[in-house]
Amino acid sequence: MRRLSRVLRADAGRRTAEMASRAATKSRVKSRVNWPLVAGLAFVGYGSAMVHAWDAGRTPLLDATPCEEAVYDAIEGKLPADAVQRMKQGEVVVVDNVLSPTELKQAQRDIAQMDRERRFQPNTHHVPGIRTDEICYIRESDVSGPKTGLRHVQRLIRGVPYELTRTGQWQEEPLVIAPWMQLARYEKDGGFYGPHTDAIEFLPVYWIAGPIALYSWLKSYAFRRRRITSIIYLNDPNWPEESGGALRAHHVNDDGYTDLLPKGGRLIMFDSRIVKHEVRPCHQARSALTAWICADL
Repeated sequence: MRRLSRVLRADAGRRTAEMASRAATKSRVKSRVNWPLVAGLAFVGYGSAMVHAWDAGRTPLLDATPCEEAVYDAIEGKLPADAVQRMKQGEVVVVDNVLSPTELKQAQRDIAQMDRERRFQPNTHHVPGIRTDEICYIRESDVSGPKTGLRHVQRLIRGVPYELTRTGQWQEEPLVIAPWMQLARYEKDGGFYGPHTDAIEFLPVYWIAGPIALYSWLKSYAFRRRRITSIIYLNDPNWPEESGGALRAHHVNDDGYTDLLPKGGRLIMFDSRIVKHEVRPCHQARSALTAWICADL
């Protein structure tokens, strides 16, 4: 028993010594950490992330044009007198035949040429089960020269915010429109885009997330400024219902919805902030040019 007791005491002593040695090592390591340097590096990293988010959020609207500089006479008088009022109530405003048959064919030829040039690419925000469109971001300079059809369509959309302002319908913040637009194409093999809204409403409760909320708020700047979504369809003007591809606009005040066929030459407008919408599965190739009209910087 005495021998066992001596062995146990010796083993306990070794363990105590090992623990003391590890504690001393940790203490030495801790004492070598330059905490002010660590805090400084963390602050610089956080600041850099915020600057990146700010730049990324503002970039889409850096070259935005005030609506007064995007006047286009061809859109004058074509919008309903109560368009803004209806959009504020969650309605989708539809204006048919904003393009003549000749203008539509010219735009379709331009799109076919862009397809041959392989300008369409899968959307960078592609998420399986959410959207399948291929897109091309274009500026007016991209469709100069022989591509006069698509340039005309661009100018029509760019003229929408001034027309809404000129007629006194829009009386909120001054409106601007970016120089680029999104030309989207859905293939006939069931291409779709799930339910979504085009603008982001940053609710006060989000600030609970602290630094993450600030990063998201900065990066979503352009999305938070969107006010009106404006789309012109560039398909067959007699688009059959069985070809699918309808824009399904969900009602704001009930569980219903309205399906709008993407007929060529049709202009639609709706409030980017409140109208949840989707593109139903397409059984025929479908093209549309979209611009987001934003509140001024």
